[in-house]
Amino acid sequence: MKKLFILFVFIHSYSFSQDDTSFDVCNQPVLDFARAERGEIKNPEVVFLQCSDFNLMRGNQAINISNYIGAIEFFTKAIDYKNNFEEAYYGRGQAKYLLKDYYGAITDFTNVIDLNPNLFNAYFYRGFSKGMLEDANGACKDILRAKELGKEDQNINNIIGIVCK
Repeated sequence: MKKLFILFVFIHSYSFSQDDTSFDVCNQPVLDFARAERGEIKNPEVVFLQCSDFNLMRGNQAINISNYIGAIEFFTKAIDYKNNFEEAYYGRGQAKYLLKDYYGAITDFTNVIDLNPNLFNAYFYRGFSKGMLEDANGACKDILRAKELGKEDQNINNIIGIVCK
């Protein structure tokens, strides 16, 4: 039993050390693309995808603790590593919305829609952002589109009734 426990502790600490070192490159500037071109980073495609996922996770964690500025930084890093990363644009759009940067939120939600035109939440929150900027027509179109795509919200009909007068 004691050997099994020691083996578990060893494997657990080994996996932690692997995770920590594999993401060291993620804390460097994205200019590490130059290092990849020089061959200093093995399998750069894999590392950059891991870094985009790592920064997405950190951005989501930042949103969960209401650190919206930090979240934007992490989501931006994720996008720098993977420029067609709809989840990162979506998270950054949420953070910008919560910071009342409605123009920035609209831009990010539009990027999400360009990458995935069937994601109803992107239309829904872009509509809310447009509404905050008093673009009632744009808000109405987006929220109606979200409903068409299957947005199930107990208040969506009330929202449509208010926004689409």
